[in-house]
Amino acid sequence: MNGSHVDRNAPNGSENSSSSARREIKVDRRRLKERAKSTLQKFRSKRGAVASRIASLKSKIVGLNQKIAKEIARPRPDSIRLQKLKRLRLKVKDNIRSLS
Repeated sequence: MNGSHVDRNAPNGSENSSSSARREIKVDRRRLKERAKSTLQKFRSKRGAVASRIASLKSKIVGLNQKIAKEIARPRPDSIRLQKLKRLRLKVKDNIRSLS
């Protein structure tokens, strides 16, 4: 009877080590779930920030289009200013493409 008894308080008991392994697995699963939630939240916030940045760049394009139209409507449009405005508009469009 004494030989089949397992001391539950002993560090080398088979039941004790398996239950501690189960606890470690539960803790690891919990940590993985928390890490996954955190990563998803970061992704969502970045996605929202990118969408916001794209919206601001699109409004900048609208403003540049207005400036270009205004310059073209002048009796003597400044070709250098038009070139600069159009290049800036292209850079903004490239920024949008790189974010998309």
